[in-house]
Amino acid sequence: MPRARLAANLAPIAILAAIAGLAPSALAQSFTLLGWPAPNEVSLANDVSADGRVVAGYSDGIGGSRGFLWTAETGRNDFGLPLPIGTQGFGISGDGNTAVGAAGTTWRAYKWNATSGYQELGSLPGYNASVAVDASFDGSVIVGSGVTPNNDTQAFRWTQAGGMQGLGPGTNAKAISSNGNVIVGTLANGPFRWTAGSGLQLLPTLDGSGSGGAFGVSHDGSIVIGRSGVRGAMWINGVPTDLTAGSTTMNFTPFSVSNDGSVVAGNVQATGDLPRAGIWTSATGMMKLSDYLIANGVALPPGIVFGDCRAVSADGRTFVGWTSPAGTTGGQAFVATIPAPCPADLDNDGLLTNGGTRDRAVTIDDLLFLLAAFESGNLAADLDNGSNTGTRDNAVTIDDLLYFLTHFEAGC
Repeated sequence: MPRARLAANLAPIAILAAIAGLAPSALAQSFTLLGWPAPNEVSLANDVSADGRVVAGYSDGIGGSRGFLWTAETGRNDFGLPLPIGTQGFGISGDGNTAVGAAGTTWRAYKWNATSGYQELGSLPGYNASVAVDASFDGSVIVGSGVTPNNDTQAFRWTQAGGMQGLGPGTNAKAISSNGNVIVGTLANGPFRWTAGSGLQLLPTLDGSGSGGAFGVSHDGSIVIGRSGVRGAMWINGVPTDLTAGSTTMNFTPFSVSNDGSVVAGNVQATGDLPRAGIWTSATGMMKLSDYLIANGVALPPGIVFGDCRAVSADGRTFVGWTSPAGTTGGQAFVATIPAPCPADLDNDGLLTNGGTRDRAVTIDDLLFLLAAFESGNLAADLDNGSNTGTRDNAVTIDDLLYFLTHFEAGC
């Protein structure tokens, strides 16, 4: 069937789809405050699973600190409540199954999952306390630090088979790569990267002072984020770049990075202001998390004030942290997810180009762009090859058009 005739026959469908698509539907975005169990009065979210579906943290207050895991499907699981000891949750494995932290009056590192329950990890010789802060994707490797009564620290790497192994006096572990191969942290107030093969290596700093710290690491360990001197920094294969772009009015403290390094979660601080939850992206630079969420379609409660942003999911779309205290109410853990790119959102500038500007809004321009591209055989219309996943196959077919119309009519 000729392309022009096909387009004419599909015109009624396109018109109906356009009418339905004029009112954008809600995309997959959310903002949730996680609350706390009575009688506690504050909650903190410290980490999120790789897919953004499981959040780890703890509540605190009159009831003592109690670790929790949270999912949108099941809500908050206060696994620390049945335990006779206080638990603080600081990290989670990438698969979302294992929470890690510190527990007890004399803090001891622990791991917890729904299958095996609570397990204390012990402490390094000569260190009376220990804190676990992060875990590999499958939870088999856990990192943290031992602490003496004088607050001297030593980072550790823990496995079920090998137990707790120290990385050297003065080290303080902050994160581990998902593949379990790279540990990052601080040594004598300087950033370090550790692997089994190369041992501990200090990272170069922007100002040459050697001060700062490494606070987060990508899945494969090639990207490290933290502070270099007083500036927020990213190391790619050991080479530092300034995430603040030399700003003299705002600074950035990074805590977590997406797999590809394009999104970094942390805190921003303007001169004379308190630190606030912030974000750095390769497209926007550093900005307040609240502004970023609103710009990306997330509806925030009126008057919400962000305190800290501690982690970001692997795809850079889900953020966790806590709000600032308000009046007599303590800060509250939050999880925020920005909408995923919509397959029907091709263009919003009316120009029939191959740019396909993504703006998270499915409009009549998107439909016109697709139909013109389809009729001309332009590969910009190549969205799907029958798999319903947007497979690019360098062939513009009827499946591509039907795939688009289905999503357009649904508003995405």
